[in-house]
Amino acid sequence: MVDKKRRDESGRRFVAEFKHLKVKRAPKRRIDLSKGDHSSRTHSWPANKPKENWVDQQGGLPDFIKRVAKHIMADSGYSQSRAIAAAVSQCAKGRLGPKGIAAAAAFKAKAARARAS
Repeated sequence: MVDKKRRDESGRRFVAEFKHLKVKRAPKRRIDLSKGDHSSRTHSWPANKPKENWVDQQGGLPDFIKRVAKHIMADSGYSQSRAIAAAVSQCAKGRLGPKGIAAAAAFKAKAARARAS
């Protein structure tokens, strides 16, 4: 057990006994949305399951978010739900321009309507 109140000869407190060991973190996986060399028409969208969720009840995903999610699924290998979440996140942060901001606002409005009903 580490004594947190222990001090060295200069009077500074020891933070940990093993402070010379450094923890290596896994690098963050970045989604590259700048690949403009292919059309979203070349990517297929998985068929929806027979059950309807709140997105289907509110009219489906905004077209721009669906398009970005298709690219993320094809380029990064993410699942459909993770790709949609990443697309909404990137749009909401404004990284995809005004179209992305408008699509994220439409998505959040649909989510609010679904919660209200």
